[in-house]
Amino acid sequence: MTEETKNKKLSALVRRAEWRLLEGNYGLVRRGLDDLQRLEKKDYLNGNETDAWIQRGDEFYSDGRYAEAVSCFDRAIEIDPLCADAWCLRGDSLESLGRSAEAIDSYDKALEIDSSNTRPWIEKGCLLQSLGRFEEAILSFDSALQISSDTVHAWMGKGEAFQWLDRYDDALRCYDKVLDLEPQRTWVHVDAWNRKAETLYLMGRYSESIECCDKAIEVSPRYSGMAWHNKGDALMELRKFEEAIVCYDMGLKSFPYYPRSLNNKGICLARRGRFEEALECYEKALTFDPESHTGWYNKALVQEDLGRIQDAIYSYEKYLALVSPGVVPQVKRAEERLQDLKSGRK
Repeated sequence: MTEETKNKKLSALVRRAEWRLLEGNYGLVRRGLDDLQRLEKKDYLNGNETDAWIQRGDEFYSDGRYAEAVSCFDRAIEIDPLCADAWCLRGDSLESLGRSAEAIDSYDKALEIDSSNTRPWIEKGCLLQSLGRFEEAILSFDSALQISSDTVHAWMGKGEAFQWLDRYDDALRCYDKVLDLEPQRTWVHVDAWNRKAETLYLMGRYSESIECCDKAIEVSPRYSGMAWHNKGDALMELRKFEEAIVCYDMGLKSFPYYPRSLNNKGICLARRGRFEEALECYEKALTFDPESHTGWYNKALVQEDLGRIQDAIYSYEKYLALVSPGVVPQVKRAEERLQDLKSGRK
């Protein structure tokens, strides 16, 4: 692989990783960052038939042709059933196809062959986490850390699992461990600052969250969409709406179609009385995520503020059709406002 090709591939992977970070899926981020290494692997193959099928499977995987990748890894396993790498890569491809149970079986097979390899433990942990099986995921990451205590991807995955379980102090300890281990200006280092910022935000420690966002932006100013978004959220909670709007605009330069940033920017604009601009944000967000009940609710509120009653009625109806009764506090208010608007009351 030439240096030019490598740099182009790296640039594409970084952009894809940033979007996955915004989606909140560390497992996909980590796999995206591994893609380059996977592609480079073919430069060092020894030429045997098993490796040739693995190389071809890698190429299919990186092109998003996961079923064909599985077929290649199956051929490699037919030749060498004890090839742990082929079983692990097969698991990656099956996971990408949504065949989670088979993917877990493949990771387990790789671990039967070589239980000292951290990668299948991490892959399995990320998959379990994506399935909402957070306690099991932590056990898998712990198994990787027992093999190598400085495995940063295991610390990151474990931190995210703790975060999902609302065990925020434990999550912070994991992210701090990554920041200690991982050199600056790598994606994992930047991601650790972002994850720490999210955790502090969830704990209501908004000023500290902003400090972490600023650190992420300092380390990687070019690829900092997630940090700008997180900073905007924290500023919004501190009622610094104009500053938050600036942050969302910075984040939207990287990802102009990210619905959450558009929605939150709309909220800040509405708080400043800029209703037309807020409505524009909500409409753009709903273009890209038409099933967002939050987006329809926010849109209805600002349409009321603008005196567009029939439009507000439609938006409230869309909101109530999308959300389950009693799930969120706004449901009762939306039902009441819809009834009032239909009866002509304000």
